[in-house]
Amino acid sequence: MLYHAAGTGVSMLFPGATSTAMTAWNEFSRMLLPVRMPLFFLAAGMLASKAVHRPWRAAWRSRFADILWPYILWSVVFGLVAGFAYRPADPWGYTEFSLGTILQGGTAYWFLPVLVVFFVTAKLFRGHPHLTTLVAFLLLVAQPAVARQIPEFVPDALATNIGRLGTFALWYFIGCYAAAYVRRLAVTGTRALMVGSVVIYGGMAYLVYVRGTELPLLVVVTVTGLMAAITLSVWASRFAPVRAASKYLAARTLPIYLVHPVLLSVLGGLAIFLGGGRSPIPQDLLILNVVAVPVMVAVITAGSLVAYDLAVGSRFRWLFKPPQRAVKAEVGAAAKGGSAEKESHQPLLTSPQKSD
Repeated sequence: MLYHAAGTGVSMLFPGATSTAMTAWNEFSRMLLPVRMPLFFLAAGMLASKAVHRPWRAAWRSRFADILWPYILWSVVFGLVAGFAYRPADPWGYTEFSLGTILQGGTAYWFLPVLVVFFVTAKLFRGHPHLTTLVAFLLLVAQPAVARQIPEFVPDALATNIGRLGTFALWYFIGCYAAAYVRRLAVTGTRALMVGSVVIYGGMAYLVYVRGTELPLLVVVTVTGLMAAITLSVWASRFAPVRAASKYLAARTLPIYLVHPVLLSVLGGLAIFLGGGRSPIPQDLLILNVVAVPVMVAVITAGSLVAYDLAVGSRFRWLFKPPQRAVKAEVGAAAKGGSAEKESHQPLLTSPQKSD
């Protein structure tokens, strides 16, 4: 949420803002780049660590249908509305471009088909976890050089998503094949490890993203950032209000990911429309520059949660889940194949204790 609010949201609603506060929000968001998506894929890999050992049919709903259905559906929704914010002079031209990228892995929701590719790969090569992880590491190291060559052979959107496969595969496979070690780190991590990893990560991220150092620190920064995130999460979970909020949010991560790009596009397009082609919001009003990003994060997160909670309690549940008739048929087929009911209801990207 922070990444899109401080980037896309600010560019739409505060395109002329140059204050120190707005710059600080942008730099803070950029400093989280080395850990943001690696942490996402590490967690996703951990949640798939048992599924890779189950029959393909048992994984159909949670690892394929529940991911690809909303990917296609929300990619279409995003494509229909995003042009009014991203390209107001030619919104339908942007719609054509956005819809054309769906079979190339998409733009706003690229991480969903990437999850499917990672799961299939992890399952196919589950008998060779060390080799698979080593290959993923080599791909990560080689990715900058390879990424420059890929656009010569495939369309830009596909080239970008192929590059993402090489960038994030390592973290998914570590989560999938070494989940026990990650949990052990989480349980045994000390406060000194937490504080040390946070301080070291902050320093290195500052050097890379604020000072612009050319040192090859990215992998080291990411590993340190993951340690900081894991230990911070364990520390924060000691507090009952945090645990309660986490359980609620963890069961709704996918809807948040799906809805918020559409909400941001609607807000941006509406602002441009009301302002006659430019945002009507005062660009350098200090108080707005200070609170704009956190307010945007709160608004698009709350809006996503409300949309999901309303949909699942109505006939519009299909906005987030495949139609029930198709799901029941697949679950029945999986049950006949000897699969466990638990897997068919395990969430995609969320806490394994809850299914919605």
